[in-house]
Amino acid sequence: MSLLSRVGAIALAFSIVAALPAAAGPTKTRRARVASHWLSHQQADDGSFPAFSPIGSTADAVVSLVAAKRGPQEIAEAVAYLEANQADIDDMGEIAKVVMALVAAGKDPRQFEGRNLVQEIVDSQQPDGRFGATTDVFSHALAMIALRAADERRTRDARTWLLAAQCEDGGWQFDQPAQQNEDEHCFDGTPTDYFSSDTDTTAYAVIALARMKRWRGDDSKNPFRFFKTRRDPVKRGWGYDLAYPLTNSNSTALVIEAYRSHDHYKNVPKGSVRALTKLQYRLCGKNAGAFADTYDPKDGGGYRKRSPNVGATIGAILGLVPRPYDPIPVTKAPPEPQPC
Repeated sequence: MSLLSRVGAIALAFSIVAALPAAAGPTKTRRARVASHWLSHQQADDGSFPAFSPIGSTADAVVSLVAAKRGPQEIAEAVAYLEANQADIDDMGEIAKVVMALVAAGKDPRQFEGRNLVQEIVDSQQPDGRFGATTDVFSHALAMIALRAADERRTRDARTWLLAAQCEDGGWQFDQPAQQNEDEHCFDGTPTDYFSSDTDTTAYAVIALARMKRWRGDDSKNPFRFFKTRRDPVKRGWGYDLAYPLTNSNSTALVIEAYRSHDHYKNVPKGSVRALTKLQYRLCGKNAGAFADTYDPKDGGGYRKRSPNVGATIGAILGLVPRPYDPIPVTKAPPEPQPC
């Protein structure tokens, strides 16, 4: 072959390669399943997943593994842990999370170690609709989600109470309904007010009020406008509140879920899933699939993600898969193996 012919052949080969489509990155499903592989190795010998709290984090892990459709053995051991420690499930938030976990795992929350957890939520409701006389807004929203998961529809008064608890900026704060002496962010300006409208509580409230038609784009209390104003301009995800605005895995995943809960699949803000996956470790190696909770600033500028975090991984999985709070059958598949 002449030199000219060889040059022509090489040029042709390069043009063919250039014309081929770029290799697609890992799918959200793949990311969730590799994350479940890492998560399964963090389970304690007693079946719990130690993160934010033994009961709550274990229940959350069950929902995440079911949503990823991986880890039936890990799910069974986690449910067994919840059963063995049912006496410690004693506040509204924990009861609600355990109901969601049991429904997701195919168990009956109305027959749980001699307890009817669904009825316990229903019986706690106050005349004004609040579940429990002093239950925080965060746990009230969780209770509403749990009842929907358990196909319990008696939540009309609970919706009314939750809507009345909303802050003027469109969000909700963790602890209590909006008060007259608070500003639009539900902050009263005193050193003892530790809470104001936050992303996590707002996301759970929006999920609890799924498919609600009340909010319009120009409504000042539209929570989706709240999410837009609270978006992190640096990393493009969401932080917890005005004091901690930097993107974290749990808040970002919850906002994504909130959009999805209102059939806004096409309206999930562009780049938000990318912001979540930037906190995930590579899908290969020691920490394959794990998520960091957030970033730390580097001395020379910029940010580096923190170490792998169990709670962050539990939460992030739910931002990668659809409809995590609806009952999903568990597939008989172990956690996804590492791809290397």
